[in-house]
Amino acid sequence: MATDADVQEIAAVLASGFWDDPVMTWVFDESGREEKLEELFGYTMTSQFIPGGRTYVTEDAAAGWMPPGQTLQGGDGDMGEFANRLLAAGTSVDELARLAAMGAAMEAAHPKEPHWYLAMIAARRERRARGLGTLLMQHALEVVDEQHMPAYLESSNPRNITLYERHGFVVTGTIEIPDGPSLTPMWRAPR
Repeated sequence: MATDADVQEIAAVLASGFWDDPVMTWVFDESGREEKLEELFGYTMTSQFIPGGRTYVTEDAAAGWMPPGQTLQGGDGDMGEFANRLLAAGTSVDELARLAAMGAAMEAAHPKEPHWYLAMIAARRERRARGLGTLLMQHALEVVDEQHMPAYLESSNPRNITLYERHGFVVTGTIEIPDGPSLTPMWRAPR
């Protein structure tokens, strides 16, 4: 599991992995996208995942999970500080509005039943398709299964759906972001 010392590396890995993600390319313009993503993921890690969630990391991949009873809106996150840090990284007001629209759509569709939530998983662009996501997924799902809990995620990239299906997740619908792309919510029953 990751610690505060891992935050910069985790943020860099996730920023690389999400750089060409269909939803993130809609949220953030190409100019400075990787730096904006690093700020987004770095702040989210330090304010929410390291203290309240579980973050798994390898040299070139990372995954952020929230256990049952924890939410991304909770924790020690300060939304004003978050916005200021993104603005300082070059994020425009329009990009912040798109990020907020994405977050609102995801929150509205989020299941109310207690579950483990896979909020993010990615490998560096140059290390994709080498089993790193599978390794992190297997490791985290051992904990989920030991607790006999369900798990939930939103796939922001259609090419990842088969990876999640191989791990027992099932597509449950579509999350439409106003004026934006869609996400695919997926649920994994307790085992």
